[in-house]
Amino acid sequence: MTPIDDLVAAIPDAIDVWTPAATFLTQAAGRVTTWSGRRNGRTLVQATTPLQQTLEGRRLRMMSETFLPTASLDLTGAAIGVRTALTIAISATVHPSALDTDLHYIFGAAAPVNRLSYR
Repeated sequence: MTPIDDLVAAIPDAIDVWTPAATFLTQAAGRVTTWSGRRNGRTLVQATTPLQQTLEGRRLRMMSETFLPTASLDLTGAAIGVRTALTIAISATVHPSALDTDLHYIFGAAAPVNRLSYR
């Protein structure tokens, strides 16, 4: 198996790699305020307390106990800009009791509706 850092190193102009480990997270009152990339130091932030994630083991909880989306992070710094290709890799765990809930997107915005979906 090829390590993630080797895979990312082969991608031209890669943005970053974010690992949900305490080393890369800044927390306040048990909530994540900043998540720093481990390769290029790009930062994901959330200043609004109700929208901040909680760290559970090595996972960030992005949903409420009833599986409503309650958290988000924004990429700071220079805009990504126009790309001819984009690779996004994510390791996500969907709680078994949420499998019958229509949550078929990982990245997105509510207004305007803009989502990277999966099925």
